Amino acid sequence: MRATMLTMATLLLAGGFTFKTEGEEKAMAENGKIRVLVVTGGHGFEREPFFAMFKAMEGITYQEVEYPKAHEMFKPDAARQYDVVVLYDMWGNIPDEAKADFVNLLKQGKGVVALHHGLAGYPTWDEYANIIGGKFRRQKTVVDGVEKPASTYKHGVKFTVHVADPNHPVTRGLKDFEIVDETYGNFDVSPNVKALLTTDEPTSGKTIGWAHTYGKSRVVYIQLGHDHTAYENPNYRQLVAQAIRWTAGQEKAASQKRWRGVHIMAPNPDGLPLLKRAITEALVPLGVNVIVLEVNYKFEFQSHPELRMEPVLTQADARDLAELCRKHGIRLIPQFQCLGHQSWAKNTFTLLTKYPELDETPQIPKDNPGIYCRSWCPLHPKVNGIVFALMDELIDAFQADALHVGMDEVFLIASEQCERCKGKNPAELFAKAVNDYHQHLVKEKKLTMLMWGDRLLAAAAMQYSKWEASANGTAPAIDLIPKDIIMCDWHYGLRDEYPSVPYFQEKGFRVLPSSWKDAKAAVALRNCGERHATEKMLGHLCTTWVNGADFARALLGEGEASENAKQAAQALRACLEKK
Repeated sequence: MRATMLTMATLLLAGGFTFKTEGEEKAMAENGKIRVLVVTGGHGFEREPFFAMFKAMEGITYQEVEYPKAHEMFKPDAARQYDVVVLYDMWGNIPDEAKADFVNLLKQGKGVVALHHGLAGYPTWDEYANIIGGKFRRQKTVVDGVEKPASTYKHGVKFTVHVADPNHPVTRGLKDFEIVDETYGNFDVSPNVKALLTTDEPTSGKTIGWAHTYGKSRVVYIQLGHDHTAYENPNYRQLVAQAIRWTAGQEKAASQKRWRGVHIMAPNPDGLPLLKRAITEALVPLGVNVIVLEVNYKFEFQSHPELRMEPVLTQADARDLAELCRKHGIRLIPQFQCLGHQSWAKNTFTLLTKYPELDETPQIPKDNPGIYCRSWCPLHPKVNGIVFALMDELIDAFQADALHVGMDEVFLIASEQCERCKGKNPAELFAKAVNDYHQHLVKEKKLTMLMWGDRLLAAAAMQYSKWEASANGTAPAIDLIPKDIIMCDWHYGLRDEYPSVPYFQEKGFRVLPSSWKDAKAAVALRNCGERHATEKMLGHLCTTWVNGADFARALLGEGEASENAKQAAQALRACLEKK
């Protein structure tokens, strides 16, 4: 434990904050997110990866304050700005007024999550050990006439964390896991706490995570969390997020705000009025709060007008639809199908007809005999420039904060017909494409990225078909891509279990199980998601795979809807109507 005591000058420069106005406080409270005050100071840490962990938490916002400025945030007026205090500081002595203000917060029920070196804070304040539920002794101490040795620490230890109570909201959905972290030994743990995490590691104390109450407040301590190896561990991230939710009293709120989504193929312009009616009259009453609209080339692109597939939606069409969705509290996410699905039946889509040099399999005739769907070459130096321009236009037109990049059923990859890709590892090629899109959308545009998850699953291991999982070597890409991508895990057949639902969560991804037109299978997949839900389970997505106007007719019961549209509407209702 490198207790780097910061100078007062550094703290005054780095620890500044501003009080929010009453209007700002109200806006923060009404956005439905848990507001976290992260207290730091007295101990160095890796700032960028630490706060990246908080930025990735769905439904959680944070502000940081460093000691000695933190005291001002414990006063009643400032305390309205946050719901939970996360203690990641290791400060020394504080004045009696600060102690009284902090205790008063807990009498009012403010949640507290203490992490790692937070156990070693305020060494002369005895009540702090009662608040946290334990104490790291910085030096040997005499208690009731008995001398206790100083606590110990050791960096970079690889050890197994055991989940002592898998049913507690803080640990729900977690299994025993390995981590590389700093261990603490010889520290005190109150006999009145509820043990959540334990370890058999010799350099560590036995109980390394616990929960209890102090006053009206819920308090959690997690001993893990020294540096980036912990911050980036998906199990640790899940622990911290669920601890925040539990101490805020909102562990149930996450499930109440689950995504209730529907995936719709973009209609022709003359079908938009009907789709808008279906949104207002059918989807809103069903509680739909997310629509993924697959647009692809059916848009009036300005950067590459040669790629339009008529009839196209205009920017005005997109803005009107986005406005309608906002009015009804629906998040509208456009989709642009990337890499695969560049053809259907005998029809090759515009990117590969206008730019045939981008084709992964250029020797196959354009009417596509003997293949399912064409792919573009992920290594061609020209392809991303074109595709990113199209993405950017859709993002702007739909005023979107997320984009779905598709990427399902990519069968043609690492083809011997492609001079750039032949002989390459399919998983590495697939991961390169995913990482390219993530770099543009998430890192540069600051958006959320969604994709279909089938190519990241091994068909044999999951016992899925080659359609809903990979039998062509792309599955290892799951360990080569960022964990902040939302995985739409689609399965359309009836099964007792869908092992990919917990698997994606264990790998650190947020998951959106996705069903289709078989109502029984759709409900089974939804139920599987609920059984295996952790804080990474977003909700459910119902796909339709028919033109948006056709689906609207099925929802409204008007005109001649296709059988697929009727079945998809029935499955949607089965999944989303109240049980």
